[in-house]
Amino acid sequence: MNIAYSLSQLGHHAIPFVMSGMPLDGAYAHHIRAAGIDSRGIVELENWQHSSHAFIFTDRDGNQFTAFYSGPATTDDYCDRFEKFVCEIRDEIELALLAPDVPFNMIGAADLLRRMHIPFLCDPGQQVSDFTDEECKELVQHSRFLIGNSYEIERIRSAVPNIDSNLEGLIVTNGAKGIAWRVGDESGFEPAASAVAKTDPTGCGDAFRAGFAHAWLSKAPWQDAVRSGAVVAAMNMACPGSQSHSLASFEDVFRQEWGYFPSWQPKGTT
Repeated sequence: MNIAYSLSQLGHHAIPFVMSGMPLDGAYAHHIRAAGIDSRGIVELENWQHSSHAFIFTDRDGNQFTAFYSGPATTDDYCDRFEKFVCEIRDEIELALLAPDVPFNMIGAADLLRRMHIPFLCDPGQQVSDFTDEECKELVQHSRFLIGNSYEIERIRSAVPNIDSNLEGLIVTNGAKGIAWRVGDESGFEPAASAVAKTDPTGCGDAFRAGFAHAWLSKAPWQDAVRSGAVVAAMNMACPGSQSHSLASFEDVFRQEWGYFPSWQPKGTT
């Protein structure tokens, strides 16, 4: 939902697919509508009172520790529901972002997206601690583009030493230290963007993915896609929480950070 929020802020039609406890919180449902997020993929399950929860603790140095309650994500028919939904909206999908989830769901979703020839960015995130070595291998086998922070990618690399040769694209974020990236024959390292104010790092990873996807969808050069992700992450950091930031000044912040205007930015977006 964090990714969908930022993509909507950038002018895209985001359609998240997620299992929810029932009923969906009224205030949050209103927030989703106000943000312009398409709610067709929110599945409310009668036999689950609580939705999935992430509990994130941030220390004074900005390090974060996350505990995750999977909740309705563990329902037995997740993959069947996901496949049915993807088939229903197939003509509307230009790019998919596979966000952190329980291993079974992520592997099944990656397999489906690969078989349906839908390009997707795979982000196992904090869930890597739940993946066995074999599950890491399966996820990489089905994926073409993988993104994660340095800890997450090293965890996967410990199970798949030849990860680089198996992927078309690999993006490794390292907080304030910057981003290493490789897509095809292109590669590079970009510094982190300067936050307007370092208020709260929660959701910055999701914001980076949205910024990267925004540039990908806009047919930007890969270096600009990484820089776009860094800008959206910095703008997220300037606000408390993960769905309260505005991206109305995205173009101005991008130009301030990198010294040039994002000419690939589609007309009609912020």
